[in-house]
Amino acid sequence: MSHFKPHSSWYPVCGRILALASALLLATGLSARSLVRADAQLANNAVLAIYQDEEANMWIGTYDGLHLYNGKNTFVFRMELDNEFSLCSNIVQQIVPAGRDHLWVATSLGVNRLSLRERRVVESYMQYVDVEHIAADEEGRTVLFSGDDFVSCYRPGSAFFEDVCMPGVRAAEIVAVWSEGPGAFCSLDRAGELVRYRLDDGGGCPLVRVSARRISARPVRKAFYDAGALLFVDASGGLWRSAGGGEAELLSDLSQLGEAGHTVSAVRSFGGDLYVGFLAGALGRVPGRGGRCELIASDHRVFCLLADGNQEILWVGTDGYGVYKYCDKEERFTTLLMDDMPQRVLKPVRALRTDSRGDLWIGTKGDGVIRLRDYASYAGGRVPSDRVTRFDRSSGLTSNEVFSFCGSPAHGIVWLGTSGPGLTYYSYKDDRMRRLPMQPGMQEIRGVHQMCQVDDSTLYLACDGDALVELTVAGGERPVATAMRRYRFRLGRRDCNEFYALVRESDSTLLLGLRGGYGLVRFDMRTKRYAFVDMHRLQHRALGDLLCLCRSRASGLYCGASSGLIQLAEDGLIRQFNRRNGIVSDMIHGVLEDDEGCIWLSTNKGLAQYDPGHDFFHNYSSPDLRVIEFCDDAYWKCPLTGRLFFGGVDGVVWIDPSAAVASDYKPRLRFMDLELPDGTLVPLSDYPGDGSGEPVRLAPRTAGFAVTFVAVDYLDGDNYEYSCRLEGYSDEWVELQKENRALFMGIPPGSYRLHVRYKSHVMDRAMQVYTLPLTVLPPWYRTAWAVAGYVLLAAACVWVVVARLRSHYRRQQQRIVARLEEEQRAKLHEARLNFFVNISHELCTPLTLINGMNERIARIGAGDARLAKYTEVMQENVRGLNELIQEVLDFRKIEQEGFGRVRIRRVDVARMLAVQVRSFADAAERNGIGLLAELPPALAWNTDAAFLKKVIFNLLSNAMKYTPQSGTIRVAASADAAWLELRVRNTGRGIAPAQLEHLFDRYRILDDMDRNMYTDATSRNGLGLFICRGLVQALGGEISAASEVGRYTEFTVRLPQREAEECEERSEEP
Repeated sequence: MSHFKPHSSWYPVCGRILALASALLLATGLSARSLVRADAQLANNAVLAIYQDEEANMWIGTYDGLHLYNGKNTFVFRMELDNEFSLCSNIVQQIVPAGRDHLWVATSLGVNRLSLRERRVVESYMQYVDVEHIAADEEGRTVLFSGDDFVSCYRPGSAFFEDVCMPGVRAAEIVAVWSEGPGAFCSLDRAGELVRYRLDDGGGCPLVRVSARRISARPVRKAFYDAGALLFVDASGGLWRSAGGGEAELLSDLSQLGEAGHTVSAVRSFGGDLYVGFLAGALGRVPGRGGRCELIASDHRVFCLLADGNQEILWVGTDGYGVYKYCDKEERFTTLLMDDMPQRVLKPVRALRTDSRGDLWIGTKGDGVIRLRDYASYAGGRVPSDRVTRFDRSSGLTSNEVFSFCGSPAHGIVWLGTSGPGLTYYSYKDDRMRRLPMQPGMQEIRGVHQMCQVDDSTLYLACDGDALVELTVAGGERPVATAMRRYRFRLGRRDCNEFYALVRESDSTLLLGLRGGYGLVRFDMRTKRYAFVDMHRLQHRALGDLLCLCRSRASGLYCGASSGLIQLAEDGLIRQFNRRNGIVSDMIHGVLEDDEGCIWLSTNKGLAQYDPGHDFFHNYSSPDLRVIEFCDDAYWKCPLTGRLFFGGVDGVVWIDPSAAVASDYKPRLRFMDLELPDGTLVPLSDYPGDGSGEPVRLAPRTAGFAVTFVAVDYLDGDNYEYSCRLEGYSDEWVELQKENRALFMGIPPGSYRLHVRYKSHVMDRAMQVYTLPLTVLPPWYRTAWAVAGYVLLAAACVWVVVARLRSHYRRQQQRIVARLEEEQRAKLHEARLNFFVNISHELCTPLTLINGMNERIARIGAGDARLAKYTEVMQENVRGLNELIQEVLDFRKIEQEGFGRVRIRRVDVARMLAVQVRSFADAAERNGIGLLAELPPALAWNTDAAFLKKVIFNLLSNAMKYTPQSGTIRVAASADAAWLELRVRNTGRGIAPAQLEHLFDRYRILDDMDRNMYTDATSRNGLGLFICRGLVQALGGEISAASEVGRYTEFTVRLPQREAEECEERSEEP
C-alpha cells in the first residue's frame, strides 16, 4: 500500500477556495460540460439521496418526501397518517435497490420497502431509525447496520428482518456497506477494516462473517462503492481507490483544498474521471488516473452524486438548490435578450439584418435601431457597451418604429423602412443615418414593412396603408428620389392596400401578401399589371390574412397568416396547416428556409420547424428558447452564414446551421399512469409498450381517462413531441406536441389499442410506435352474460310467440271445426226437432180420438169397477203422452220465438210454492214419497208469475219422476235484499258428474229423446230442464244442479230482485 504525504501548509479556507475556483474555471473554460439545474418540481430543494431505476426514472429523496422524476413529470410520495402504504417519515436519507422491482427507502423514522411496479410502500420497519448503511444484492437479499453487536438481514419472501448476533460490530463506526454479488456483502469501518459476509437462504445462521483485512493505514472518513471499485477518503484528505479487492491506490490529495477538502460528501465515477462533492460548497474533478482535484463549481453545498446509467449526465444533489445536471449539451439556439443590453430597451423587435462586417442590425417598434458589432462572438450575459450603437430620431431616423431593412450594395447604404413620414438610409461611409430627399410634390411615405431593390435605381416598398410604392433613386452614396409611383389594388369593389409581405418571384414579378384576408397578389414590374392569386379554396378567410412570405428552393411558396400556414406548390396545389397539423400556434409571424430545405416558423408561442419531405412539424419553446413570443416583420436569413434570425417581444433568437442537431439517443417510450376522473392514478409499469398482455380495464360508464407516457431523456426530452391514435375509435393521429398526456372523453365500451409515438426533431423520421391495449367495460346490461341472457330471452320470446301463434291457429281451427260441428248439429237438431214436431202433430188426432173413446167407455161402464180402473190407467197415459207432445211443441216454439215478453209483477212466492206442492201431494202419497216444504210464512218477489210457476212445476215434476218409493222431496225458498233462492232436492239414484255438465244441453236432450223415444218414458225430463233454464235466464237469474250418485239430486234457482212494471196494491194471485 502506498502512502501519500499530506500538504504541510494550510491557507485560509475562503481565499483558497476562491483562488482555486478562479484558476480551475479558466483552465476548464474550453469544456463543453456545464451545470444545469434540472426542472424537477421538488417539494424541498435539500436533496439527500438520488437513485436511478432500470426504467431510467430518477428517485430523489429530500427533507420533504420521496420524488419520482422522469424528465417531464414529478410525483411526490410522503408520509400519510391514514395510509399504511406511505413512508414512515418525509425525511428520506437513503435510497438503495431492493431487488429487481423494489427499493429500500431509509427515512428518519424507519425503513420502507417500495414497489416500483405499484409505486407504493409494501413493507415498513419502523424499528430501524436513522439508518445510514443498508445494501442489497440483485435478488433482494439485504443487510442493515443499525446497532451494536448485531446485523439485520432480510431475505426475499420473508417479509421481516432477522437480527443476527455479530460481536464487535458497531453501526456508528461503519462508513460503507455494499454487495459484491449474490449473497456477498462487504462493510468498511472507520479503522479501515474491510469485512466480507455471506448471506445464505438456507436454515441455520443466515449471515456468516467470511474474512476481514485492513486496507487503510489511516482512519477512513468517507467511503463509496461505485462501478465495481471502492473509493474512500482518509483522515488526512487522501482519496483512494481499491478495485476488485486489490490494494488501494492514492488518486488525489484533497487536503490541498484546505478545510473544504475535509468535507467530502460524495465521490462518483463519471466520464472516465472521478467527481467529488463537498459540503463546503464545491464540486471537484479528479482525473481517472489520479492527480490534482480541479474545482468545477463552488456555488452550492453538495449532498450526493449519481452518474446516469443511460446518458452522459452527472446528477448533483445540493443543499437548498435542488438537483443539477452536469452534462454536455450543445445549444442550437443563441438568444440575445433586450434586458442584456447596456441601455434599457422596452419595445419589441420588428426588423433584423446582418451585414458583411459581422454586425447585427435590430429594429424596434419605438426604441429605434440597435447595431451589435461582431454578434457571432456573443456568448450570453451582458452585452459590452462598446459593442452596441443606438440610432433614434435624434440620430437621423424618420421614426423610432423600424419595420424593415434592405441593403443596397451599389450605393453602400442600408434602407430602413419605418412608420414614417419619409424613408431613411444608413451610410457606411460616414456612419450616419440620413433621410432620403424627395422631389417637391411627392407624397409622404409611411408604414414601410418590406422593401425590395430590383436594380441600382428602383426600389419597391410594401406599405400598410399606401399599397405598393415604386421609387426611382439617383446618385451614389447620397441618393435622391427622382420619381415615385403608387399602385393600388382592388378586389371587386374593395380596396386592398395594406401589405406586410413582399418577395421577388422572378426578374419581372413581385409577390405581395395582403392583410384583411385578401390573400396574395402577383405584380408584373414591366407591364405594371397585377392579378390576385386564386386562393378561394382556403377553409377560412383568416388564412388569407398574410403576414409573411418565403420562396422555397424546392417546395414552393409559403405564406404565413394570422390563422396558419399556406403552401402553394409549383403544381398549383394549395395546402393549409394549423395546430391540428402540429404547429404550436396558428399565428405565423415569420417564415424562413434553412440550408436543409426545412421551413422555420416564428409564432407567438415559440418556433416551429417543418420538413416538407416527410410532412413533419417540430416545435421549440421553453427551456430551449428564452424568447417565446415573436413579432411581425422580424425574420432574416443571413446570406453569408445561413443563420436564421427571429425577433420577439424581448429579444432575438438565431439558429446556426452548423450547430449539431439532437443526438441519436432514442429512449424507449414508457407508459406511466392511467388517470381516472376521481384523480386515481393506476401505474402502467407492467405494460412494455408492444401491445402484449392483458388490456387495461376501465370500469363501465367511465366519463373519461388520461394516459401519461414519457420517453425518458434528460438532455433533449423537452424537445420531444408526441402523437397518439386510439385504434378502434379513430384512424387519425392526434398531435399532442410536447404534452405527454392523452385525454379521452366519452369513449364507448369496447376494446381499443392506444398507439403512441414521439419525435425528437423534425428530421427524426424513424418513429417507433408503442401500444397499450385498453378495454372499456360495458355496463352490466351490455356484458357478454347479459347479451347471452338477451339471446336466451329473445329465443324464449320467439318460442312463446310461436307457441301462442300455433295455439291461436289451433284454437282458430278448433273454433272453425266447432262452428262447423255446431252448424252440423244445429241442422241435425233442426231436422230432429222438425221430425218430433211432425210426429207430435200426427199423434194429436189419434190421442184426441183415444181420449174421446176412453171417456165414452168410462161413462158407459161407470158402474164396472174393473173397467173404471182400466179407463183411468188409459186416461193417465193419454194425459202423459199429451203433456210430452205439448212440451215438444213448446220446445219448438221457444226455439223459434223465444219465451215471449217478461212481465214483472209482485208475486206471492210462498203461496205459489204451497199451491204447487199441494198439487203434487196426492201423487206423492200414492207413490209413498215424502213431500216436504220449507217455506217462510210470507215471501213476495218481483218476477214473472207465469215463468216462475212453470219453473216450479217442471222441477217438481222432474223430482217426482226420479224419486223412488219411500224417497223424499224437499222444497225450500229463501230471500235476501238482492236474490230469491229456490231449492228442489230429491233422493234417488242421482246424476253422474259427467252428465251434470250436459244436463241443460239442448242437443243432448234431443239425442236422449231420439234414443229413448220408445224405450225410456223418462226422456221428457230433459225438455223440462231445458225450458227451466231458458225461463230462469229470461228472468235474469241462474239455475244449477248438484248431485251425489246414489244419494240425491238438488236444483237451485236464484232470481234477482227487479223493478216491477207497475205498482199494485196487492200481490198477484198464483
